[in-house]
Amino acid sequence: MDNLPVPSPGGADPVTAPRPEQRELTLARRTAFTGRQLRVRVDTVRLRSGEVATREVVELPDAAVIVAVDEHWHVWLVRRWRRAVERIVLELPAGALVPGQTPMAGARLELAEQVGLAASTFEHLASVRPGGWSSQVVGVFLAVGLRQLPDHRPDPEIIEAVRLPLDSALAAVWSGEIDDAQTVAGLLLARAALSGDVVPPSE
Repeated sequence: MDNLPVPSPGGADPVTAPRPEQRELTLARRTAFTGRQLRVRVDTVRLRSGEVATREVVELPDAAVIVAVDEHWHVWLVRRWRRAVERIVLELPAGALVPGQTPMAGARLELAEQVGLAASTFEHLASVRPGGWSSQVVGVFLAVGLRQLPDHRPDPEIIEAVRLPLDSALAAVWSGEIDDAQTVAGLLLARAALSGDVVPPSE
């Protein structure tokens, strides 16, 4: 892949919204399941072809994921048990937002609760979606200027907080050890931003 040209970040064509005739028409909507953290809804839609189909959508609260990098380019991650995959995984600190909470406030809270850190600067790198099946939007934040919080109580769901060189964490992405989508996105975005390869737009 070394012979591939490197595209300019600003050279891409703008993403355009679909024209009205490209949209699916919602005919009906019902809730199939409501749980503690999520809701599953089923939409009946009319396609562009005129055919009728169903779409299953998982509604989850929006969330924030934090890439906390210190002055030595080490990043903080957490080991935790994930029931869905039945194993311990290595992830960036992250959490769902509560109603009325901004992504920035959520990022600060999760970094404090899960790792016991505060940061002088939080930079919003991007907003990502876990997949076309979910309504959730995850804000990805780079946190720098880190300091330990003196009265931190470990989150009971966190097995261990882990500090790794950023490039070692990225190597774990390429090896498959880290496979959580928002963690992969966060690490790659932070590495690009810190290297100056991509400059996040000012907000």
